[in-house]
Order: sequence, then structure tokens, then C-alpha cells
Amino acid sequence: MSASVAIEILDHWHLPIRAAGLIASTLATAIRDHGRAVLVPSAGRTPTATYRALRDNHRQSLDWRRVHVVQMDEYRGIGANDPRSFAYYLSTEIVAPLCVGGFTHFNDKAGALVCPLDDYETAFGAIDLVVHGIGRNGHLGFNEPNASIDSKCRQVRLTPSTLLTNFPDEAERRQFAEGMTLGLTSLRAARNSLLLATGREKAEALNQACCMPPSERCPASVLRDCENVVVLADPAAAAKLRASRLKQHALQLVH
Repeated sequence: MSASVAIEILDHWHLPIRAAGLIASTLATAIRDHGRAVLVPSAGRTPTATYRALRDNHRQSLDWRRVHVVQMDEYRGIGANDPRSFAYYLSTEIVAPLCVGGFTHFNDKAGALVCPLDDYETAFGAIDLVVHGIGRNGHLGFNEPNASIDSKCRQVRLTPSTLLTNFPDEAERRQFAEGMTLGLTSLRAARNSLLLATGREKAEALNQACCMPPSERCPASVLRDCENVVVLADPAAAAKLRASRLKQHALQLVH
């Protein structure tokens, strides 16, 4: 069981401010201790407000030139400059506006792999912080349910629920049915993990991750065996959490 997992329930206004402060302080500590910081940020709707707060409040909180951003997941064959790509999202939300020093991503502008997947996880060293979202089915990155806890960086086939969430158009779901992702081995090894969960549609996944026995059926549950994990949830996402069950798993609930 994790030595340090805290769950904080915050409203939609305070959650991104709290998350941005945690990201900035964690990266600043890594730079102080190691001379650089490696950040693996999630893409998608959930962290957008957090990244806005990071830009608004923490441009001067650390030397962003010493931060290296690593892409967690991406669709196979999509170009890095395609507005639908996660690389484009991270570039516009974090890398470019904060003048980040380095950015490792999966695909080039034409959609071809920048490097073999076997080499991807060796290119950036130890991860100081992963900022996770949580899928409705409990996925982390594109590690879908039943992914091995020992999984490495690899190509994966995405579940219909993940595709439907990200692509309302059926043609796009067929086009981007596969992706690449960091494996659970690398994500679990991060020095710090921050999980963001918002909205009632994430309530059951968060309940499975925090209150049920860890299982490959819910990849997010593996974070409970990691060091220095903070979960920030809004009241809707936290609606199914029960303090008694959290206590059973040595998790700390902070209101």
C-alpha cells in the first residue's frame, strides 16, 4: 500500500489553482535537487483549467527552461501539428507559452514515430511528476483495463468507450482506433503523481481506483502502490467515495 496518498475534494474554482500550485512546487523542488525536472502531463479536458492556472500564476515560480515535458500518450499516425493530437494540445497549453526547455513526443509532423517505442522511455530519465486524468473506465494514459501492471511503452488498441469520449465522429474513431502510451511500469515509477478527477461521469472510476481492491481491470488503482500520490477531485467525481473504505486502504481524505 502506498506510503503517501492524499485525496482532496475541492470545488471547480479551487481545484485547478491547487493543482497548479502542486505542479509548480514539485517541479521547483526537482530542479533544486536534480538540476532539472521531468514532467509527464495528461492531455484532455480535465487538466485544461489547471494548465491555465499554471500559465496565469506560475510563469515566474520556477525556471521552465529546466523542465522537460514528456508526452504520455498519443494516437497512432496523427501529426504532431494536427489540432486533434495530444502533442499539439501540450504544445499550446504548456510547452510554448511557458517556454519549456524540452519536449519529447511520439510522432513527427507527418504522423510517423520520432523514435522506436522500445527507445521512447529511455530518452528522458527519471520522471519527477505525472499529472494524470482518469478515464471513465479507469484507464491511465492509454493503458486500458486489463493492461499489465508491468507494461512498457507500446502500441495499443483503444476501447470503444475511450474512442467515443474523444471522437464523436465515427470516421475519426476508425481512423484513430490505435495509440501509443507510456506503460504502467514507467508511470508507477514516478517520484510524484497527481490525479485529477472532475465530473460525475468519473465517479465510479474514482471509486474503483480508491475504494476497491487494486486490479488490472482499473489501471488507476495501481497508483495506490506508488509514493507521493495526491488525488484532487471535485464533489461530483468524489460522490461515491466513502471515508470508511478509504481508511481500510490507508488513504487520507481531506475536505
